[in-house]
Amino acid sequence: MHKLLRDFEGSNVETPTVDPARIRSGIDRIHVEAALALNLHGSFRKAADALNMKPATVNRRIRDLEFLVGVPLFERRHRRAVPTRFGKIFLRQSARMFVDFHAMVEGMRRISNGQAGEVAIGYYGPLGAGPLHSLLLNRDPQLGEIRPVPVEFASGSLFDALIAETIDLAIVYGPTSQFREKARSSGTNASSP
Repeated sequence: MHKLLRDFEGSNVETPTVDPARIRSGIDRIHVEAALALNLHGSFRKAADALNMKPATVNRRIRDLEFLVGVPLFERRHRRAVPTRFGKIFLRQSARMFVDFHAMVEGMRRISNGQAGEVAIGYYGPLGAGPLHSLLLNRDPQLGEIRPVPVEFASGSLFDALIAETIDLAIVYGPTSQFREKARSSGTNASSP
């Protein structure tokens, strides 16, 4: 899990410095949800039913959104609402933003709950075709969305990699006394299996 979180934190994409007060648009999530629902269902009544609102409320939210954006987003036709050219652009971008945001939140929740991500497993020595090879390289359906990531180290470096959180787990051949001794000298708590 540490590796995946470090990847999020250390990605090359810089987090833009954003002052929410300066980019405040007055548009709330519910405005965009109303527009997406209206586009999906095609009528104010059906969109209102889907959002558990009154049609007049959806209509007001769409009017407020169009005022805030500065362009008409929907063309009102007898009992139907059809996106305008500007509306199609707005809806496409808004839908992408919502899908990306939802995927990010859901992914973070799954990682936090231990249901997804990567587990960096440190080892040393040859993988061969035995049980270590199977453990590290074959996908286990019981792990669901958790993927083991093998990381080879020299035998003396495994403990340091654990302490530095470069790996989540270390596979050690033979006695673990070396780990216990290093743990005592570094003040960490390492227990043997």
